[in-house]
Amino acid sequence: MSSKKLAWLVSSLFLFTLCSAAQEAEKFSARTELVVLPVLVSTKAGHHVTGLRKEDFTLTENGVEQKIAFFEEVRTTKERLHRAAPQENTFSNFLSGQPTPKRVTIIVLDLLNTEFIDQVYARKGLLDFLGNSVDATEPIAVFLLTRSGLKVVHDFTTDPQVLVEAVKRIKGAHDQVAVPVADQTRMSDAKTMLFDSAVASDASALQSMTDAAKQAEISRNSQQQRLAIVYTLEAMQQLARAFGGLPGRKSVIWATGGFPFDVSDTTMQLAAPGQMSLQDVLPIYERTWQLLNDANIAIYAVDAKGLVGPSIGSAGLQSSRMNNPFAMAQDSWARLNSIDALRVFANETGGKAFFNSNDIAGGFQKAAEDSAQYYVLAYYLDHTKKKPGWHKLGVTVKGDLTVRARSGFLLTKTTADWKSTQVTDMDMAVRSPIDYTEIPMRLRWTKIGPGKNGGSRSVEYYVDLPAGTATVDEQDDNHVRLEFVAAIRKPDGKDLQEPDLKVMDAHVKKENIATLSASGITYRNVIEVPPGEYNVRFVVRDGITGKMGSVGATLKVN
Repeated sequence: MSSKKLAWLVSSLFLFTLCSAAQEAEKFSARTELVVLPVLVSTKAGHHVTGLRKEDFTLTENGVEQKIAFFEEVRTTKERLHRAAPQENTFSNFLSGQPTPKRVTIIVLDLLNTEFIDQVYARKGLLDFLGNSVDATEPIAVFLLTRSGLKVVHDFTTDPQVLVEAVKRIKGAHDQVAVPVADQTRMSDAKTMLFDSAVASDASALQSMTDAAKQAEISRNSQQQRLAIVYTLEAMQQLARAFGGLPGRKSVIWATGGFPFDVSDTTMQLAAPGQMSLQDVLPIYERTWQLLNDANIAIYAVDAKGLVGPSIGSAGLQSSRMNNPFAMAQDSWARLNSIDALRVFANETGGKAFFNSNDIAGGFQKAAEDSAQYYVLAYYLDHTKKKPGWHKLGVTVKGDLTVRARSGFLLTKTTADWKSTQVTDMDMAVRSPIDYTEIPMRLRWTKIGPGKNGGSRSVEYYVDLPAGTATVDEQDDNHVRLEFVAAIRKPDGKDLQEPDLKVMDAHVKKENIATLSASGITYRNVIEVPPGEYNVRFVVRDGITGKMGSVGATLKVN
């Protein structure tokens, strides 16, 4: 769905009705928030340490000690989560057993940034891990990242025993990011001009056209890398949205040939090799960091190349580049650069990078075990008193122990104002193959009647949001903003019509805040479609905090 398809329509179809008040209390401010920091503590031998108290920890931000407002020791269970059983004409993103932190492991096989021969190696390592190490009850989800986006291989709510068969069906991808048509045309024109010049034996024109061909190649590579960056960051955002509604720390094991970007381990600024500017992708990069932090996701980067020699970038390139010292040096530099990016990204999220090892299955296993036991520290952050940029976090503990936690967070000018990202957020949610869980929601088809247009049918539906869903911003005159999108697709995946965005934007009277906090919200609307079968995705977004919920539903209209 392109951003142009999101039409701004203000809806009055909001009914404040009573729903079951089972959610947490209303959040009344978008300016002050709780910074939550999962912390792993282990002995030098790598064993988890239990029984520590809040007094044993010291937490700092940019070197300044912070008062720990919340402390908890968490021991997760491997009880598998279950989605709410679908009822007739009713769909939801609710998960049973949600209040208790579970040991959830999310595995991503990154085919987008990984060469084919390394994909095979990573897949074998994953099969070894699943076949020998996985408990039958352990919640594990497996995804693929391809040039078509994120794809679900196995959902964490289903039986882990079918994981191996699901992974065996994965097919590798020889090609990664598609080259834009405009760049293909420029490449073709440059080659044609180069040929014509060579025939004419015009040395000056030949040199000029050679330079043009080189520039076209640089442009092509830059566009490929830019697309790979966007797709990779979007996939991280979708995972954060999909698992952000689950309590506790989540481990994302990212098996990849390397991230398509460089990250400074001091400022966390985004950079890319060469002279390509990345200013246009900086907003999505910053938003990715914020969502990963909010969802308490730790990334474990597993290098899909495994153990390689110091001067060889990939096993797949050895035979073709062994006699080219310059090419081998380039490969070696690129590999070191890639490993550094994996290391920085993993460390800054509180995860770990596994590289230059043939025990890729062991890397999967260690990452999965990390979320079994940890501590949670939290302190209050006042946005009005903080400068934008990377804020370093530090955690120390008494005794000769090893501490691992994410080492900072990125604060931007728009952290407390998500309006500018509305269209991008909605577009990504509609395209995502997984339900977002930050906002719980239930969809109900209610009745079908004659449509306004000849032959079409009118379908009425309700979207129920539990108590405590909407954020009330008291500092902005009790501002409440909720945004709804319904995207209807045919069985072949094509849009039936342009997705429709409707908005409720209001300022709640002070005497009504308590009622809103104790009750839920029901949104009613209709869609008009011809008879047929459809897949519909509904998305809800809180315009104050940027949190989102989504659910996929089927619809059959006679």
